[in-house]
Amino acid sequence: MTTGRIKTSLLSLPDELLSAIFSEIVRDDSRVPRAAAFVSTCRRLAPIVRQEVYRELRVGHRTIEARLLAELCSKRPDLRALVQGLHLQRAIEVGDDDEMCINYGDEHPGNAFMHLEFPALHTLSVLEATPADIFDIISRVSAPARTDIRKLILGCVPEPKLGGDGEHSATWWHLLTRWPALRNLTLWTTSYGYRPARIVFSDERDVSPHRNLHSLTLDGEVWDPAGGQTLAALFPTLQRLRVSDEFLPELETLLRQAPTSLTRLTLSTKHIPLEGLLSDVLARFPLLEFLSLCQIDASASLPSIRTSRIKHICLSFGAQLTDQDMRGLVDGPARMKHLEALELDYISLDLDCWSERDLKDALGRDARYDLAQVKDAMHPEWPEGCTADGLRAVMDAARKNSIKVYGTAVDCLDWSDRFDEQVERLLVDDALASNDYTTIERYFGEEGAGKAILRQRPRLAALIRKRRT
Repeated sequence: MTTGRIKTSLLSLPDELLSAIFSEIVRDDSRVPRAAAFVSTCRRLAPIVRQEVYRELRVGHRTIEARLLAELCSKRPDLRALVQGLHLQRAIEVGDDDEMCINYGDEHPGNAFMHLEFPALHTLSVLEATPADIFDIISRVSAPARTDIRKLILGCVPEPKLGGDGEHSATWWHLLTRWPALRNLTLWTTSYGYRPARIVFSDERDVSPHRNLHSLTLDGEVWDPAGGQTLAALFPTLQRLRVSDEFLPELETLLRQAPTSLTRLTLSTKHIPLEGLLSDVLARFPLLEFLSLCQIDASASLPSIRTSRIKHICLSFGAQLTDQDMRGLVDGPARMKHLEALELDYISLDLDCWSERDLKDALGRDARYDLAQVKDAMHPEWPEGCTADGLRAVMDAARKNSIKVYGTAVDCLDWSDRFDEQVERLLVDDALASNDYTTIERYFGEEGAGKAILRQRPRLAALIRKRRT
């Protein structure tokens, strides 16, 4: 009995899987044009690719592209119906001195879009925007969309007419109360100078509470509420708070005035002494289950962390905890009784980013690199008091208490193997794509190159063996 081979191709996959594939492709902006080519070349893929390309629509970067896209959307309600996320920002231009610059005197591209109706819109971001820009754009959002927008990101800059004095007047704040579905708000600031802009409330009447917001991110020197308005008064049901800035002097006041309903807190800031503050924070938020610390010395607050009810803790760069400290969190009589996950990102694994950008050039045919020397130079440097063996001991102890340990630090444990695999993959890809095996044989030898190809392309190897028999 013989069985015929079933030929398969990309087009044989179900729509759900094709959508997942192209969704990953369009995440990289550089790949969008190549993916969009399928719209005009393949009838089967056209609706799937079109849906993924327009799901997250990014407008700006170049003035002419923003204008053409606005004209297209005005004529194609079918395309507007696909848009779920709309990201609007000013065009970035190259000045006479070859420096990147933004002309804040021009009209914001968002004004050309918000008079149109996007029925599926739920995420809106307005970047590099003056107070007038935000007021105009938010005011123009169609009434049906206001009931559906759940996430809003505002990148605020000072008013250019005031000479960029570092203040951004939130004249638009009261408009947010028109959006009952809004759950996630991000405010971040930039400026023309060194210091970031500060969002100020010039009139107490502008500071209206938003009772439905659950998640708030503050990035930059953003907070200066008028009339003694506290974070708890403005967002009484807030559950998630993220504060990220290195120049925020009001951090202590902000945390002391945050609502006690917080369940997740992320702090990413430096140059601010937090001794004692973190202990007060943990005592203030009895419902807190998630705590993430970046550029913050957590060693002084270890006793309070151990006795908290936190279930998930993330320790990033600058946490200043040793292997012994972390083992005490997951094991022993003083361990965290409610802890379920320990995320350790205190050491970076830059292999993927570096290899794609530099390793391919380093392994080029016109150069000879000592891979052992490159590998030694790139090896992750563990912080003081932390080692690979120490982390393994922490993981073993955590496993006994059913605590999950993961993060970039854990990825570094097998960094050497990852480096070797990445080098091998890039060399094999280059050899097969160019049909030139000079480079791979230079590094691995003829026999080693053959074994590398077998490991990286097992199906190709199986096919060759089958043809030979």
